[in-house]
Amino acid sequence: MAIAPILSWEGLGLNQGTGWLFQDIDLHIGPRDRLALIGRNGAGKTTLLKLISGEIEGDRGKRSVQPGTRVVTLEQDPFFTGFDTLLDFTLAGDDAPPRHEVEAIADQLGIDLSREAKSASGGERRRAALCRALASEPDLLLLDEPTNHLDLAAIDWLEGWLGRYTGAFVVISHDRTFLTRLTNSTLWLDRGQLRRKDVGFGGYEAWEEQVYAEEARAADKLDAKLKIEAHWLERGVTARRKRNQGRLEKLWEMRAQRAAMLSPQGAAKLKVVADDTKTKSVIVAEHVTKRFPLPDGSGERTIIKDFSLRIQRGDRIGLVGANGSGKTTLLKILTGELAPDEGEITLAKTLQGTVIDQQRSLLSPEKRIRDVLAEGGDWIDVRGVRK
Repeated sequence: MAIAPILSWEGLGLNQGTGWLFQDIDLHIGPRDRLALIGRNGAGKTTLLKLISGEIEGDRGKRSVQPGTRVVTLEQDPFFTGFDTLLDFTLAGDDAPPRHEVEAIADQLGIDLSREAKSASGGERRRAALCRALASEPDLLLLDEPTNHLDLAAIDWLEGWLGRYTGAFVVISHDRTFLTRLTNSTLWLDRGQLRRKDVGFGGYEAWEEQVYAEEARAADKLDAKLKIEAHWLERGVTARRKRNQGRLEKLWEMRAQRAAMLSPQGAAKLKVVADDTKTKSVIVAEHVTKRFPLPDGSGERTIIKDFSLRIQRGDRIGLVGANGSGKTTLLKILTGELAPDEGEITLAKTLQGTVIDQQRSLLSPEKRIRDVLAEGGDWIDVRGVRK
C-alpha cells in the first residue's frame, strides 16, 4: 500500500516576468523522504524550496499539505537585523519553538545564544538558525545550504542529528559527502524540469550521464530524419498536393520538436593570467594582534596574537578554524579593512583585491545584476574586451 504524501505540488508553474522558471512540475514528498535537491546555480533550487514551504505562491498548479504537517525552513541567509542577541532570533514570532528545546540544541552545538547578533560570526549565526529550525520538531525540514559557515565538528553533529531524525527533509548543499551520507532520493532541477529518482546523491552522476546520453541519442535520430526531409524539400515541393501538405506540416513539427529539445549546459571556464611585472609578495603581516571587548565589559578577548604571514603571488591558501575563532576578522585585517591593535600589515602597491564576504555587502538588493556588474553602464570590460 502506497504511503500518502505529506506535501504535494501538481502542475506547478512559476513565471518571473521574463519567462517561465518552472512549468508543469509535479512533486510529492513522503513522510520519510530524504531528498537531495540538485541543480546548477540559478536553476531555481531556493525558489523551489520557497514554493514547497508556501513562502511564495506559484502562478499555476495546486499545493496540498496533509493536515497537521509542520513545515520548517532553514534559510541560506537568515535575517538577523533587529535582534539584539542570537537567543532573541531563535525565539521570535508566534511559531517560535520552546525555549528549553532551543537551549538544549545550543548546548550540543556549543553556541552561546546570549551573544550579540550583530557581532556574531557567520558560523555562530548559522548554528543559531539551526537551533531554531531543529527545535521546532518539524514533519518536513527544508534545508538550504545547511553546512555553510559551519566548522567540521558542527557538520558532524548535524549529520548525526539528521541521521536520527524520523521526519522528511529536502536539502540543498554543495557538500557532496554530506548529501551522499544522508539522502535516499534525488530531485534534479534541470532546465526548468524536475526529475526524481529514488536513489541517494551517491547515484546522481551516473543517472545524469544516462539522461544526457538518452537525450543525445534522441537528438541524433531526429537530426537524421530532418536531414532526409530537408533534402526532400530542396528538390522543390508544391504545397497544393494534399500528401505534400501533410509532409510539410510534419517537417515543421519535427523542427519545432528539435528546437525545444534540451541540451546540457556547459560549465563556465575562467582563466587567470599572472603578470610577472608585479611584486612577488602581495601581503605581509608582521606580529599582528587583535582584541575585542567582551560584551559584559569585563575585559577583552584576544582573537589574534603575534601573527606573522607572507602571501606571495600565486599562493592559494585555505583558512580553517572553529566557528567564532576569528577567520573573518583575520581576512579583514589582511585586506586592510580592519586595523590590528599591534603589528603591521603591508600591501603591495600594485595589489588589486576582491573580497566576497559572507554577508555579500558589495551587492545591493535594490540593484539589478547588470547594474552591479556594469556600474550603470551598458557593458563590462572582460580582459580588455567590452561585453
